This record gives sequence, C-alpha cells and structure tokens, in this order.
Amino acid sequence: MTRYFYTDPLAAAWMSRHFGMNIEDWPTSELCWFAHALYDEPQSPSDPVQAQRFYINPDSLYLLEPIINDVIWTVRDGFYEVRRICDVYDKPQAQSWRLHKIIERNGVGFHWPESEEA
Repeated sequence: MTRYFYTDPLAAAWMSRHFGMNIEDWPTSELCWFAHALYDEPQSPSDPVQAQRFYINPDSLYLLEPIINDVIWTVRDGFYEVRRICDVYDKPQAQSWRLHKIIERNGVGFHWPESEEA
C-alpha cells in the first residue's frame, strides 16, 4: 500500500485549506495549524528520516484523481508535457493518476505529495 505525505507544512496547510484534504494528526484549530506550519523548526532537507511527514488521510486520496479543467504534468514518449484536461475523453484512465501530477485545479496551485510504500 502506498502512503502519500507532505514534508512541507505550508503545502499541507494549503491543500487542507483550498481543497479540503484531510491530513492525519493535523491540529484542528486554523490558528493552531498555521502557527505550527510557520514556527516549527525547519528540518534538514538532506536528512529525509528527520523531516516531519504530514500524511494524507486515505479518505482524501480521491482528490489526487484528475478532473476536467485540471492542468496536469506527465511524461509522454520521453518528453515532459503540461496540458489541461478539456473533456471526459481527454481524462486519464482511473488509477493512472500515479503517472500524472496535477499542478493546477480551478486556477489554484495544487501541491503534489510525495509517496512511500507502507
């Protein structure tokens, strides 16, 4: 099973606020999560074991599925491609979102999470 997470507390807070993504063990108060994101000591990015991880609740994984009007990033035939999903026929197949990364939804930046095998 793959688990998805953010190491940047501001990215986790952004996704929670703008897209309703549930983050496990996230403080409930808006002021509390914002203070937590701003004032915690930054972890060393060179040491991933020490970096704090904000795991996405499995109930929110549906938000990673591309929808119409999303801007996605993908690799096709060895080339990077950025495109907007225009209609149902243009939408990637179910569960193929592991091959695509959403970079914008409804005109708002979308932070793609990191992943690990559990």
